[in-house]
Amino acid sequence: MKLPKTILPCPIVESTLEIRFQTNLPPDTMVGFVYSLFQSKDSEVQLTALPISQIPAEIRRQDPNLKYKPTHRLHTKEYDALVGSNVVVLTIPGKYVGWNKFKSNITDFIQTIQSNIIGKIEYIGLRYLNFFAFDIFDRIKLNVGGDNFSRGFPSVFKSEYKKDYCTNVLQITNGVHLQNPQMNIDADGSLIDITVVLVNNHLTDVNFENIVERIDSAHLEAKTVFFSLLSDDYLNELGPQYE
Repeated sequence: MKLPKTILPCPIVESTLEIRFQTNLPPDTMVGFVYSLFQSKDSEVQLTALPISQIPAEIRRQDPNLKYKPTHRLHTKEYDALVGSNVVVLTIPGKYVGWNKFKSNITDFIQTIQSNIIGKIEYIGLRYLNFFAFDIFDRIKLNVGGDNFSRGFPSVFKSEYKKDYCTNVLQITNGVHLQNPQMNIDADGSLIDITVVLVNNHLTDVNFENIVERIDSAHLEAKTVFFSLLSDDYLNELGPQYE
């Protein structure tokens, strides 16, 4: 499938990369060490504690629901990173800047922390949240039917399926209300939520020499899933631009 480079308007309202790992540092020192690395590059970097940091570290480590929750926000000029003792989550505030820029920020972050901080990588998840100010079920190739299915009410479709090197998690929801002041959105509509996950056997050969390449592959998979959903007529309405 030939994939567009851009469409207008771009529906992406949130893009995140989450990496879970084992650390080679004492867990309680992970956040401070990452902050010091970034501060040495930029004195204006800010570190803010999140509410979950008030929970004792030992409790967080023993609770599987809390172990991979970030405890601090690292704010740089280009992007934000949520950091915990075993996790980093990179986000770009506001309007999506395109994959090349997002990838550049990911590369910068990884290169900055490449000082034996991270041991075994346990999980990589690249997520895209797309918003449409209408019922997206009318403009995608997915058909959901049955006597009890009504398109006039909020509906949720969720699928999780494995491929050779990843697992795709897809959720499509209509009848939602989205408020996003940064993007000037306050409207009813639909969401297409796509997460491409690399975990377990998909990560056996991932290291800091090839991790960006693997994340690049996850991005291509997320893009393929998204455009394979859109009807041909709707895609043409978006004025796709190709390489």
